[in-house]
Amino acid sequence: MGRGPHLGSRWLVGVAVLSVLLTSCGRFGLNASPPADAGEDGAGDDAAPLDPCRPDFDEDTVLLLTFDSMEGDTFADETGSHIAALTGGDGELVAGPPGCGMALSLPGTSSTGAYVVIDDSPDWDLPAGSVDFWTRFDEDGNGGVVGRDESGVETDGHLSVIREPEGNLMARLQADGMIFYRCSDPISSGEWHHVGVNFGPPTGFELFVDGARADGAGDAHWGDCATSRPVRGTCGRATDAGLSGNRNPWVLGAYTHDSDPGSAEPAECRMVGAIDHFRISRVQRDFAR
Repeated sequence: MGRGPHLGSRWLVGVAVLSVLLTSCGRFGLNASPPADAGEDGAGDDAAPLDPCRPDFDEDTVLLLTFDSMEGDTFADETGSHIAALTGGDGELVAGPPGCGMALSLPGTSSTGAYVVIDDSPDWDLPAGSVDFWTRFDEDGNGGVVGRDESGVETDGHLSVIREPEGNLMARLQADGMIFYRCSDPISSGEWHHVGVNFGPPTGFELFVDGARADGAGDAHWGDCATSRPVRGTCGRATDAGLSGNRNPWVLGAYTHDSDPGSAEPAECRMVGAIDHFRISRVQRDFAR
């Protein structure tokens, strides 16, 4: 009789402990522990940030080349709609920016190096949008990085990004018989740089390098690799023109401002370096960091 109440108390304590354990297992899993400082989404305050190197792939992505694999001399884009082809020489896959997997290295010379061609498509005729990519120059001097251009200024929608002899990046957009330039400070060789270009409304023509808006003024200057003649323009004039009206292919790793209409030839000022994660979007992107 004296031991009965004591056993009942121990039994009640045991049930209470078991109840707590079962509740914890149901909430966190049998082998899990509760996350520290978890928010409403279940991610803790110390959760790792999303990789800033890999761009978003969403419904507004028109083309995305990651260069993580190569089939023969071709690269498929992530939308499944387009093919990019390596031409003019040899390229190889190398380590890209941290977190970006592989990248395409173009190890030739300014006159004999390889470059990439993406055939013309109505998908490129964007009244507004953006282009962005990672690039690394392996030697000093100028070179074409990306572009969709041809000889003359009669056709609207020509866009190129070029490295000037002094190391500045210059974005060049053609519209209404005029050429508009956005110019950056010099960029270093041997290091990866992120480049973003917006065009069309609402922001107009913008160039970002490593998250900073490039608002350089004065002369844009680059050398024509084919003729060694200096070519100059004025940086900073505004336009809200887009890429509509252009019928040329995209070229990565060379400059095609003297090419025939609808052609990638001749491809001049070939880049000696590497490129990665080339993306075309039908919307403008926020490239500021």
